[in-house]
Amino acid sequence: MAKVIVRHDAEGNTLDLWWGEPSWEFICEEVREGLVLRKDKGGNIIGVEILNWLPIGSWKLDEPIEIDTGMPLREAQLKVKEVSEKYDKEMVYTSAFFITLLSGQLGSVANKYLAVNGGRKAEGIEVDIADIIICSIAYLNWLDKNASEAFEKALKKHGEKLASLNKTPRASRPVAKVIVGVEEAVSSPGITLQMVERAWVRFREELGIKT
Repeated sequence: MAKVIVRHDAEGNTLDLWWGEPSWEFICEEVREGLVLRKDKGGNIIGVEILNWLPIGSWKLDEPIEIDTGMPLREAQLKVKEVSEKYDKEMVYTSAFFITLLSGQLGSVANKYLAVNGGRKAEGIEVDIADIIICSIAYLNWLDKNASEAFEKALKKHGEKLASLNKTPRASRPVAKVIVGVEEAVSSPGITLQMVERAWVRFREELGIKT
């Protein structure tokens, strides 16, 4: 699990923030007055030092604190590599494997959501959703793509789409459509007309739309 280490040097009056191991530090660079970047051998920023943080003696932290920040995407990608990269590189020859797997996982989420006792609180639905994330990262590993860079690009695209949508008058925005079902050759989630109707009912309920 990733940690941010916070250390205050009351004597030197500096505040250090590390999101990488302090022992990885190879070089430090003062980018502007009072702000020093700490970098590893690869030039990646792993921490910062803030000079003249507080009036001398106003605050003291003898021991460093560690703050749990969850797992960064880069670390998640490495963990997925540890689990599946050898198999994927040896056994997968085309992207069709990942497309089929993702389609099947989407079908699994749909089945849980559309089941009689399903909905967004369906038992284990969060694990099925996370399966899609893991499979997507495995696909990026297979393609030798950096998940962090891909995520940043996708996030930017997401923001641009929302910004564009917000400029569109609400009355002329396209109506949301739910398309359920995939090609039989890819996956067979077993969606029925009744399940689709339940999905629409839940969709309207969750949005507070009265019928």
